[in-house]
Amino acid sequence: MQERTLTVQGGTLYYFTNGRSGRPLFFLHGAGLDHRMFAEQYRAFDQDYALYAWDARGHGRSAGVEGFSADLLVEDLLAVMDREGLHRATLIGQSMGGNLAQEVALRRPDRVEALVVIDATRNNQRLSALEAASLALAGPLLRLTPFAWLVDASARACSHRPEVQEYVRACLRRMGKARFCNVMVRVSDFVQCRPELRYPDRTLLILGEHDRTGNIKKAMTAWGRSEGVALHVIPEARHNANQDAPEETNRIIRAFLERG
Repeated sequence: MQERTLTVQGGTLYYFTNGRSGRPLFFLHGAGLDHRMFAEQYRAFDQDYALYAWDARGHGRSAGVEGFSADLLVEDLLAVMDREGLHRATLIGQSMGGNLAQEVALRRPDRVEALVVIDATRNNQRLSALEAASLALAGPLLRLTPFAWLVDASARACSHRPEVQEYVRACLRRMGKARFCNVMVRVSDFVQCRPELRYPDRTLLILGEHDRTGNIKKAMTAWGRSEGVALHVIPEARHNANQDAPEETNRIIRAFLERG
């Protein structure tokens, strides 16, 4: 993947591409991580697709970009797509990246060819009183929790594979507690009930069987049932299903893409 840069509000954003022409796939990583979490997907799709990924503002190579919000992430992604001449792309996002992919699909359906959401709660949902209260308390609780515990708990929640857990730990330690807590709190801004907005007809949901993060399992299951969206549950996988079971994830995504 070739590294490229783009000046955005707050600094220099780093993104990556295989430089090929063809149907574009844009990979969007989870909170606290970076573009490397999709390494197995790049290898699987490199020959057949134009691949794009990034380090979102405040993450990885783009750690120096100031400011973080749902609106800024949407603006950044559209700016990269404009720079690369991508009128439409298939967005493939995990966790925070899945929330961002949904948000672009809801706000700018003209820019999204298809949507693949991996282990992310549904943006367009009505939260229960308990879920809303849990979100409101998330910030204070995160800030009171020792960072070493947060890092280790996050790593174990993300994956059962030791090498993936070490990758998660390294990313979060590099990020630091203040930025990590801010990102985790602001990601909840994506979740708003907007019944007038609709997801693309071509939407795929992928869920790790043992994902215990927030209300993700409940929300994705309800989403699949209520709208008839294809939901694939990956056996034994945790929150980072694409890293826990890359071959199965790649098979499911490829089958979805080839049906289009």
